Amino acid sequence: MVWFWRWFLVTNWFAKLIHHKALMIIGGPVVGFYVSIVKLSSVPAVSHYKAEHDITLAIIILLGCLWGIHAGFRELIMTRERKAFEKLFSGINAFANNVVRIKRERFSSALAKLKKKNVFNQITKPEIQISSIAKGAARLFCEAFEIKEEDLDITIIAFSPLKENGYYMFRLQDQVRHAHPSVLTSNKKSTAYRCLETGTPCFFPDKNVAFKEGQYAVSRRDSTPPSGSIYCHPFFVPLDESGRGREFKFLINVVTYKKQLCPSSDPKSTDAALIIMKEVTTRLELELSLHCIKEWSDNPQSTQSLKVG
Repeated sequence: MVWFWRWFLVTNWFAKLIHHKALMIIGGPVVGFYVSIVKLSSVPAVSHYKAEHDITLAIIILLGCLWGIHAGFRELIMTRERKAFEKLFSGINAFANNVVRIKRERFSSALAKLKKKNVFNQITKPEIQISSIAKGAARLFCEAFEIKEEDLDITIIAFSPLKENGYYMFRLQDQVRHAHPSVLTSNKKSTAYRCLETGTPCFFPDKNVAFKEGQYAVSRRDSTPPSGSIYCHPFFVPLDESGRGREFKFLINVVTYKKQLCPSSDPKSTDAALIIMKEVTTRLELELSLHCIKEWSDNPQSTQSLKVG
């Protein structure tokens, strides 16, 4: 219901019109001028229609009261929104600082244990960092969008040229039975298939809308009709300079159940969700790149050259 009140008080065209600055600047003097003419003028054209003018004034007073009530609740919603955005960006800052802190502490503690041979593999632990980033992102999503932990899932599906089949590199809800990667990527109606084909991220605030448009495949966990949001972010690491040969492929998925991250009709909330997504996926891309380099260094005969793209 929150989205409805935000639409009713803030985002719909009529609310924007009656609270437009130009109307507020012009409206006051116009009403004041009309009231002064009605009350002070002795012109017959005005005084002969006193009853009609009294009704008009009553309507103006009533509309003014309704406008004031609407403005009060509108300001309340907007104040809450400003505080929510402050909390959101504070959360993003804390998330980013925590990612750096964990990595710094791991590097510092590893110094005393380092051996001169193969230092890169000793200090580079992308799997640990990926888990830390994803779990930190989950906490951020839950706090920022008031989602229960059990209704949020983050997965990373990996396709390696060094392995025959795709696999889950990370699953936030590890106890849940997830569909096999090949099932997701072979279904032309799935978001995963769309992202792999286009190479661009997909965000559907309302899974039900995406399902009706044939861009989301219902999973075991989904209700009927599916409710929640999905964000899918592809990331490719080619193994040759042309980018047309073998490559590592990753799909970063953020899925909510029962509750949407934001309503489809609310661009501000959608932008806020995408800001967090970009912050999270940028950091995950770095660690996934390190994972590819590490896998390549462990299997030098299996690849020729590595270029992160």
